[in-house]
Amino acid sequence: MRAARLGLVLVSTLALSLGVTGCGSAGTEPQTQTQTGTTAPESNATIAPVAVGSHGMVKFVGEALSQVALRADQRVAIEKLASDAETRHASQMTLRTNLATAVATQVEAGAIDKNALQPQIDALAASWEQQRPLDHASFQKLHDLLDATQRQAFVDAVHANMKAKHADHEGHGAKMQEWATALNLTDAQKDQIKTSMQTEFAAHKADIMQKMSEGKEKRGHILDNFAADNFNVDQAMPQVDVKAKASEMSTHMIRFVEIVLPTLTPEQRKIAADKIRAKGAAPEEEEHAPL
Repeated sequence: MRAARLGLVLVSTLALSLGVTGCGSAGTEPQTQTQTGTTAPESNATIAPVAVGSHGMVKFVGEALSQVALRADQRVAIEKLASDAETRHASQMTLRTNLATAVATQVEAGAIDKNALQPQIDALAASWEQQRPLDHASFQKLHDLLDATQRQAFVDAVHANMKAKHADHEGHGAKMQEWATALNLTDAQKDQIKTSMQTEFAAHKADIMQKMSEGKEKRGHILDNFAADNFNVDQAMPQVDVKAKASEMSTHMIRFVEIVLPTLTPEQRKIAADKIRAKGAAPEEEEHAPL
């Protein structure tokens, strides 16, 4: 099943519409958290779920804040920030759906043409770029709402959630198993995908490992700065060329899909395409860090 994971993760990635996001996170249940909230012994602050029902970046932050004791006035302000961010990000749903539909059509046809996908990729990147200043301002406001102890608790929760996610591969394995079962891959297909993926990875291993290391260092730097009193979001998270980043990531993802597609039968491509369309039309459930 390792081969299936290597290959089908790419189709799953495309189902998320080639998103330019950070690393994943997973919430861990804090010992003092209850559904109704618990009162922190040292103050009138409480620990309770934050941004319930949110998605993506908002969900990621909400899960960490759910482990931080917050006063009632802070909770109201933070829930407003979360609601506003969720509304902003919802505007990207049509763009994600359009891109997923275009990708699905190509997958079903058995050939990927990035030039044909580029307008949808550019539109989604433009939307991210437009929202970035608003997301930055929201993250800065969150920092300013919290005191030093709360900020450190938030940072600790983010670290713990990310560590738990990386230590627990069961969720990813279940998703890959879902794709493997749906497509009914044969052993020969799995072996072919595994060999092709290993060859591709070996060819770009140095670059991949460097970018992973740089990403980890960057996230740690941002979190360390967030805990400080003088945190400045624009300095901690400098502007990047979103369009170029989207193009780079989509190129890598499309390359891997090009590897997988030849191994699939027309029936399997149809199944994969239908799943991509369905996932592209649903709210993003993957948790991503805004880092």
